[in-house]
Amino acid sequence: ESSLRTLAAEQPEAVLVEALAHATEPRLQCWLLATLANLALRQPDRQQIVVPILGGLLASAAPETLQHAALLAATLSNRSEAVRRTISDDPTVLQSLLALEEAPDNPAPVGEAPLLQEAAQYARWALRTADGAYHPDLAPRVQQLRSKADPAVPPSKQVMERDPDQM
Repeated sequence: ESSLRTLAAEQPEAVLVEALAHATEPRLQCWLLATLANLALRQPDRQQIVVPILGGLLASAAPETLQHAALLAATLSNRSEAVRRTISDDPTVLQSLLALEEAPDNPAPVGEAPLLQEAAQYARWALRTADGAYHPDLAPRVQQLRSKADPAVPPSKQVMERDPDQM
């Protein structure tokens, strides 16, 4: 507890984000993400600092890293409008969350399937409200991304689309 307060006072996010950018071992990535999450939860004004690094981690090939990154995105997104705006402004993070939300449809090795399913659920929680609609802070950007991807789908359907698991 006291060491975490000391770290928080020193503003180590930049060091941890730099370490994450170079870390390739999933357990180290997960540990760094957990440390960032603890710091961010204790210092709400510094939560947006974590968002840019999530883009790369949400595209990781390691299921453990995906799961932890999606959990951190969901935790921060549901606590802060500022974080949701930062996610909306970062196309890599938003596109990664949207792709991950749809990931359970893809086949995965037996041991990885539960982690990927959890990561997809966390991505849903990061993107959507309790009723299954996209967060109002994210909806316009989701609509923009989806209209570029599939111009045949009407914008009202793209944004108001509910999560099938919520129905």
